[in-house]
Amino acid sequence: MDSEIHHEEKVYRVKVDQSGRILIPAGSQLRQTCRSGQELVAVESGNGSFVIRKYEDVVRELQAYFGDKIPVGRNLVAELTAERREEAARE
Repeated sequence: MDSEIHHEEKVYRVKVDQSGRILIPAGSQLRQTCRSGQELVAVESGNGSFVIRKYEDVVRELQAYFGDKIPVGRNLVAELTAERREEAARE
């Protein structure tokens, strides 16, 4: 494999069970900071590798990235909701 393993990375060997689940090893930092039922995000790269991150960390990162790109006072959720309602009314 051409990818480089950095010194701060830990590598774990895991197995997929019959239901397609992967058990996160008890010694991993992710496992130590997650609670049962917590949502995670798994990102699959083009080469088939996965990166698993906590959902709230991904949301926080996206909010920081997009936060300065949306004009102050603009509510994109309200705009999208209004558009969807208009579309539904036309149908």
